[in-house]
Amino acid sequence: MRRMLLLLLSVVVVLCFSVSAFAAKPGNGVNPGGFPAGEHYTLDIPGKKGGFTCPGQKHDEFNNPIYGTSLFAPENGTGI
Repeated sequence: MRRMLLLLLSVVVVLCFSVSAFAAKPGNGVNPGGFPAGEHYTLDIPGKKGGFTCPGQKHDEFNNPIYGTSLFAPENGTGI
């Protein structure tokens, strides 16, 4: 019984170390977290206290609106 337990433990340890060998390496088109590399959209959703006023719309040199990547949400309440 002890020999079987030792064998099982050895297999588990070998599997744990071998899994890290197959992890994504930089430059393979996959980030370390496992998600594909490439264009993405970043969205920040900060919570704001009551009485906060959103900043006004910004424009570039050709008067085109610049859309940001932040969505302000109240910390308390329904947000309506």
